[in-house]
Amino acid sequence: MKKILLMGWVMTLVACQSESTQQQTPTQAVATTAPKLEIALPISMVKQAGIQVGPAQQISLSEMIQANGTVEAPPQYVATISAPLGGFVKQMNLLQGSYVEKGQVVLTLEHPDYIKLQQEYLQALSRVSFLEQEFDRQAELAKENVGARRKLEQSESEYTSTKALVASLEAQLRLLGLNPKTIRQGSILSSIQLRAPFSGYVRSLQVNIGKHVNANESLMEIVNKQHLHVELQVFEKDINKVKEGQLIRFTLPQMNSGEQTARVELVAKTFDGQTKTVQVHGHLSEGFESLVPGSYVRARIMTSEHLVTAVPSDALVRDGNRNYVYVVVKKDPGQWVFKKVPVQAGTVEKGYTQITLDKAAPYSAEIVQKGSYFISAELAKAEG
Repeated sequence: MKKILLMGWVMTLVACQSESTQQQTPTQAVATTAPKLEIALPISMVKQAGIQVGPAQQISLSEMIQANGTVEAPPQYVATISAPLGGFVKQMNLLQGSYVEKGQVVLTLEHPDYIKLQQEYLQALSRVSFLEQEFDRQAELAKENVGARRKLEQSESEYTSTKALVASLEAQLRLLGLNPKTIRQGSILSSIQLRAPFSGYVRSLQVNIGKHVNANESLMEIVNKQHLHVELQVFEKDINKVKEGQLIRFTLPQMNSGEQTARVELVAKTFDGQTKTVQVHGHLSEGFESLVPGSYVRARIMTSEHLVTAVPSDALVRDGNRNYVYVVVKKDPGQWVFKKVPVQAGTVEKGYTQITLDKAAPYSAEIVQKGSYFISAELAKAEG
């Protein structure tokens, strides 16, 4: 009986101890590995990689406004070539993009109406000569009281109206590029030539040999690229910061031509209710020969300059959604220790980026100016 009671007591004690042990054992946390922020590099590796360090600099950078727009030519440097009188295209040796000089023949048109107009001019010219003689004769008769006054007045009226007709036909011939003097000498042409009003490039071309074109129909456009500019759309909230003379830096995403510059020349006084923007006209500084009118541009307008803390843009590395720099935290005789420090990036200009350092990293700290990506690679290797 005693043995049975003893065994029961032992079993109860063991069960209680097991339960107590289970209650006292803490729940094990899931192990997490914090990202490695420091790395030590041998001096030999630092020199071999060309790593350069130095403090952040105080430099003058501009605040900027982002804007989009296009490359355009002023209206006075875009010419639409059209026919003053309908006709058929007889000759045309240009392609879209061709360069033409001022006064160069760009199109030759022909039509029977051109011949008819010259014929009417010669007939009117002959008639005005006859009417002039008749008017002089009637005037002499009127002086001698031989002819009727009414005939003199009628002769004068016909003479004056025919002179007006001749002047009108001469003006029409000049619009067609025909010389009335040449026609008076008996040279009648069946074709007319259209010429470029200034030097430039053919932007659009809507004709071909043999095509009939109507009067005032647009045949081609010529653009003078010497006066290209950028037309930017700036949002209403930013327009008060934009002033004439400010620097514009812009790029053409579709062309790998690098960054180009312009100056704000005019700020429009009207507001586009649909796009909520105001148009800003920028005059190109240089390098516009390669630009194409109508090209899309991305631009930054530099509004005001102020001193900021900045480092070379190559000093920053991006990890996820954050920017970092490397700071030297320790220099031993055989190695340097670098720490990855988060920063806030700001204005980017002149190869420098404005930064705001973490409070734990003083602005006087030695920051890696060159070689940041090499250190990032070594840090990634160390993390495995």
